[in-house]
Amino acid sequence: MASTTAAPRSGSVSTGPSIRRRYHIHKDELSLFGVLVLVVFAILMFVPFVILFGRAFMTYNELFHFPPIIIPYQLTTSNFSMLVLALSGLSVPFMRYLFNSVLVAFFVVLGVVLLATIAAYPLSKHRQMPGHAIIWFMVIASLMYSGPATNIPRYLVVEKLGLMNTYWALILPAVVSSFGLFLMKQYIDSIPDSIMEAARIDGASEWNILKAIVYPATRPAWAVLVLLTFTAVWNDSATPQLYIQNSALKTLPVAFATLQPAGSTVAFAGAQAAAGMVMALPPIIIFLITQSKVIATMAYAGMGGM
Repeated sequence: MASTTAAPRSGSVSTGPSIRRRYHIHKDELSLFGVLVLVVFAILMFVPFVILFGRAFMTYNELFHFPPIIIPYQLTTSNFSMLVLALSGLSVPFMRYLFNSVLVAFFVVLGVVLLATIAAYPLSKHRQMPGHAIIWFMVIASLMYSGPATNIPRYLVVEKLGLMNTYWALILPAVVSSFGLFLMKQYIDSIPDSIMEAARIDGASEWNILKAIVYPATRPAWAVLVLLTFTAVWNDSATPQLYIQNSALKTLPVAFATLQPAGSTVAFAGAQAAAGMVMALPPIIIFLITQSKVIATMAYAGMGGM
């Protein structure tokens, strides 16, 4: 009796597992490539910090070694001693400069967070208000201007208001942040309108909605805004030199910029290296404190755009 069993069709069964294996191989290779790319970028971003902190602890000879070295062979704190000695020769005590920087940074960060959230709420949830499109267009357009382009009109406004040589000259212009308003508005857009409608039905006012719903929901975005604003204000040396002539009101970056007298570049290289590390530490600490919320905000924004 002849066998009636049909021969298996070529490629019908045997190619299925091979295709899946090839797919998994390609997928694993792509994942490995992505990890390698991230590692390379992480190293490139980490190297400047290694150089910054390494130079702060290098000896005088290592600072001018050729070819340049990244990690010091002999750790020393002489650069910080030189920094303290240089700061002791300033006309204003170092703690005064530090107080000015902390004061200005604190009130600027606080003002940016509060004002940006308050202004972003109506732009996000009250689109029917008169002039909404024009106001939002002006906010977006203001993001295209660089900081130096607004120095002259900002200087004229500060001078006309009589704020020269005061802390207000350093604080008030900085609390108006177009980027902060844009960031908070985009984040508030993700809050469901139904939650606010339910609060209005229960009799809550707009201020109560802002305090009870909007503020708690936008705290992750606050972390991003605090980090970026603090870093910008802490490292700003141009604004105090523009508005402040009284040395007692100037900030820490200005004090460190005056450590290097004319013609003494080599002699004060160690003090400048130590000063760079001192200036970098506070933003790094702020980032370590807020990193979980910053990463959560970025991840949420990424999922919201999908």
